[in-house]
Amino acid sequence: KHKTEFADTQMTLTAGSPMVIYHEEILPTRGMADETPILVSQNFFRHGDRFRYVSNERVDKYVRDEFLVHVVYGCQVVVTNPTSTPQKLNVLLQVPEGAVPVLNGRYTRNANLNLQPYKTLTLEYYFYFPAAGNYQHYPVQVAKNEQLIAHAEPLTFKVVDEPSEIDRESWDFVSQQGSDDDVIEYLKRHNLRRTKLDRIAFRMQDQAFFGQVMSLLTARHVYNHTLWSYGIKHNVTVAAAEYLQHANSFVAASGSYIDSP
Repeated sequence: KHKTEFADTQMTLTAGSPMVIYHEEILPTRGMADETPILVSQNFFRHGDRFRYVSNERVDKYVRDEFLVHVVYGCQVVVTNPTSTPQKLNVLLQVPEGAVPVLNGRYTRNANLNLQPYKTLTLEYYFYFPAAGNYQHYPVQVAKNEQLIAHAEPLTFKVVDEPSEIDRESWDFVSQQGSDDDVIEYLKRHNLRRTKLDRIAFRMQDQAFFGQVMSLLTARHVYNHTLWSYGIKHNVTVAAAEYLQHANSFVAASGSYIDSP
């Protein structure tokens, strides 16, 4: 048996048999940015609501001001080698203080990169905040041979229960809290191939609204299996028939054919 004794901040270890001891400590390092110019940036986005479209072009929708509790966010880290020399780098990633990693993430992790000349690599991790407050974040650090060569700027996260400003033009807001007229107007003005139509399924209980949506989507040649299923509830034969044409599992269980109006 080994014997261990503690006195204040000192530990005395008496070996009872041969052993190998590893000692690790944290020490200051000097920066080498001038000697090895590496570019690094980090940005945060809301998982599931990452992009917006301007003039039909996709643009990143970064979050900078407020973060909501119980909402999954992602961090995108971009590392670029602007030199003609391959770079073997170590990248330190860490979720913010007060956050919990999700989607197979970890609180802290190292990534070893072999970055070829003039190449860029992207790393991502995801987290959420269980409680509101102001939380510090230790930004991404890039090292080479245990010397710091690049890092992003630190950030203080403002986490709130309710947002102070609401994006009333977003589908998230319109679909859940807008009026039926707001929804119809949004569907008229936006690309339906990029719109998550399932989010208005709860509104399809209203037969008049169902009819408006069906007419609009049919005219735009867009089909959504969930929305069309309400054709059975409202006894709309055309919608129900089209729904059954796509309900392969139900049709397969119904025999060789169905003879029904």
